[in-house]
Amino acid sequence: TEEVNQQIIKPDRRVFYLVPQHKLSEELIERVKKNDGTLKTTVIKGRNQEGMCLKSHIIVGKDSDGNDKRLIEELPKKGKSVFESLCRKTINGENGTGEDTFEYCKHYSDCPYIQQYIESEDSSLVVMTHDSLVMDSPKPLRLPDPDILVIDESFWKKFYEFKSFTLGRLKNYCND
Repeated sequence: TEEVNQQIIKPDRRVFYLVPQHKLSEELIERVKKNDGTLKTTVIKGRNQEGMCLKSHIIVGKDSDGNDKRLIEELPKKGKSVFESLCRKTINGENGTGEDTFEYCKHYSDCPYIQQYIESEDSSLVVMTHDSLVMDSPKPLRLPDPDILVIDESFWKKFYEFKSFTLGRLKNYCND
C-alpha cells in the first residue's frame, strides 16, 4: 500500500482517499506527510465529530433509552438537510429582486466543519470515511473532482443495508 500511495499521491494531483474510520485517516496523513511534508492534506470529518459543528450540542429530546437526541442527528431522519436548516437557510426571492438570498449561521465563517471544505479546495490529498459515498453534499460544500479516487478496505459493508447500489452514487467523485 505504501508504494502505491507514493506513486499516486503527488502535489500535482488531487486524490480522494476513502477509509472506513477516521482513525485510519490520521494514520494515512501521518504516513503521507512522512514521505512528503510539503503536500497539502485535508481530512473531511462529519458534523458529529468532536469540535466540528458548534451547533452539535443542541439537544431536542431524549430517546426511549434516555439518551440525548441531538438536532444534527434528528434532522436527516426527518428528511431535512442539516446544511439548509442550520448552516445556510435559503430565503426564496424575498429580497424584492426575485433572487434567492441566504441567512447564515452566526458561526458559519469560523465553523470548523465549513472551513475544512474551503481548506480542501487546493489539497493534494483529501481523506474521508466511506460514509461520504452515500451522503449528498449541498452545492456549496461539494468538492472539486479528484484525479484519483481510492476506496480503502471493505467499503461494501457500508452499503450492505441498501437494497441496491449503483455506480451513480459515486457521481460526486467522478468526472462526467
